[in-house]
Amino acid sequence: MTPTDIIATVIGVFTTVAAVSGMQFKNMKYILISQLVSNSLLIVQYLLQGTISGGGVVILAIVQVALGYVLTRLGKPFPIYLTGAFIFGYVLISALSYSVIFDIASCLAACLFAVSMVQKNSAVCRAITIVSLALWLVYDFGTGAYSAVLTHVVIITLTAVAVIRLDRGEWAAAARKIFAKGK
Repeated sequence: MTPTDIIATVIGVFTTVAAVSGMQFKNMKYILISQLVSNSLLIVQYLLQGTISGGGVVILAIVQVALGYVLTRLGKPFPIYLTGAFIFGYVLISALSYSVIFDIASCLAACLFAVSMVQKNSAVCRAITIVSLALWLVYDFGTGAYSAVLTHVVIITLTAVAVIRLDRGEWAAAARKIFAKGK
């Protein structure tokens, strides 16, 4: 393990703490703040490991989260056209920095992230986040960003715990509605 890998791993610990802490709350403001901090740290982690595509996508994610936080504080919804613009930006960055097939996973993960961060319902945000993080795992493995693998595995696990702890009643009620319609 090189010194750069060690530094990336240490940063990954802080990234994990920041990302997981926000997912433990129902309030989207806390989720957005934690995503702002964790994505800032994740950029450094990816750049230290030479994964440029992931780093570029995460830079745009920080802009989206910061804007989402400001709009949330003002009590305004995130406009759909801006969500579309961020998705376009994620696709464009991914296309311009494309070097390996796994860059497609980071692009898809970023597009899901764009959708997750504009949710009003934190339960939906957490569910979409888990799918997005699973795609980041594919990217991390494929590009050799192994400290990010550990970071994302822990974040997925603890976000799943938050889903069980905070959202299980909400998801059970939604499932009952869906299955009641089928009768």
